[in-house]
Amino acid sequence: MITIMVWDWKMLWRSGLTRRVLLAWLITLVAAMAFGYARAQIYQAAANSAVSDFAAKQTTLEKDILANTPFARMPLSANGSLVIPIPPLIDIVAGRSDLEPINAEVNMWTLTHLMFMNYQIDSPTVLAAGAFDLGFAILYLLPLLIIVLGYSTLTSERASGMEKVLQTQAIDLTRLLFARLLARGLLITAPLLVALLTMYFISTVDAPERGARLLSVAAMTITYSAFWLSVTAWISARAATDIRALQLLCVIWVSLSLLAPALVAAAGRTLYAPPSRFDLLATARRTEIDATLQRDQLLGAYAHEHPNLSVAGSGSAPAWQKGVIVVTNTVNERLEPLRERFREQLATQQQLTEQLQYVSPVIVLQRVMTALAGTDETRYLDMRRQAAEFLLSLRHGIEQLAMADQELTVENLRALPRFELVPQTLHATGFRVLRALLVIGVMSTAIGTFSRVRPREE
Repeated sequence: MITIMVWDWKMLWRSGLTRRVLLAWLITLVAAMAFGYARAQIYQAAANSAVSDFAAKQTTLEKDILANTPFARMPLSANGSLVIPIPPLIDIVAGRSDLEPINAEVNMWTLTHLMFMNYQIDSPTVLAAGAFDLGFAILYLLPLLIIVLGYSTLTSERASGMEKVLQTQAIDLTRLLFARLLARGLLITAPLLVALLTMYFISTVDAPERGARLLSVAAMTITYSAFWLSVTAWISARAATDIRALQLLCVIWVSLSLLAPALVAAAGRTLYAPPSRFDLLATARRTEIDATLQRDQLLGAYAHEHPNLSVAGSGSAPAWQKGVIVVTNTVNERLEPLRERFREQLATQQQLTEQLQYVSPVIVLQRVMTALAGTDETRYLDMRRQAAEFLLSLRHGIEQLAMADQELTVENLRALPRFELVPQTLHATGFRVLRALLVIGVMSTAIGTFSRVRPREE
């Protein structure tokens, strides 16, 4: 086996096409590493800037409180900040990191569904093509290069008549096929594994379990390579010509890499479409107007439910401040059923995708890699849930001060809740990784079993 692999490497090195393909592959990996490194730097800089800006605003507010500035001593002047920690493998797999916000500032006026409205996507092409990083190289470019280097592994001998000569010499063609494909697969996969190892050492991302997550990505990459090598062996063992083998492999790549993910996504959006966001915004605006017009009735109802608190105006807590609190609470309560429908539909979409992902190993690998990177939709849905809980606790703290006619002091400002995201651990993702390894490994083994080369009759 090793002798055949060394011989095949020598033959490949003599080919100018092979050298150009490998050179292009190395350049691609370096570019993917550079883009991933830059993305992590930009994310971290934005997060640090958000923390610094909020700290500066808090310092200014505390100075105004100590200077007895009227508005500064009102509880409604307090606010909070949400800064999302950098995902563990954002430099490897971007996932949804380019589409989701990094930070938000909230206060008593903030409605739950508007927390993360003030952010933008750097480039609209991200929506269409996704980010260029090592994850993109693994998912889409790795199988293409395996196809390019492996489609003619046996068909060239078949077309030239060398296959019959090898059969007369009692050479195991199946063993020859897999040895040559393994040699070519190593030429493609080894630089990719080196790139992952390099990113571990050069990256400035300081995240827990980063090494174990990278190791899991490397294991998934090897298993994914084995799948495409098995597919290539299966086609090479049966195709009569190089062109026919290349055509079949390209059809399989397009079907598994492009069509299957698009169809699964379309099925989720069609069968479990969430309510329109425009409807949510319009409903929120109408509800806010209605609640504002009913402010006096709402204040009366609040006073009835909280007889120990006063809703009348005072020097430190004027009636309009209490009106804002009651109106905001009412709007959030009335919109909660609609927001719950959004969450339920999105959760149902994710369940459907989870069930249909096994139609393509590309979907399986993509979902597992983004989960390992901390850039998948599950993490961001959990982040939004935690953010909503934080906003609720912050509003509750401000409401208690305002309705009790208390002024905002430096002490109770610092006592208000602070947001700390509870990250998902690798343990929570471990079962998904093992399941993906098992599924893709079984696929590879099954396809490889049917890749035995049969002698051809005249």
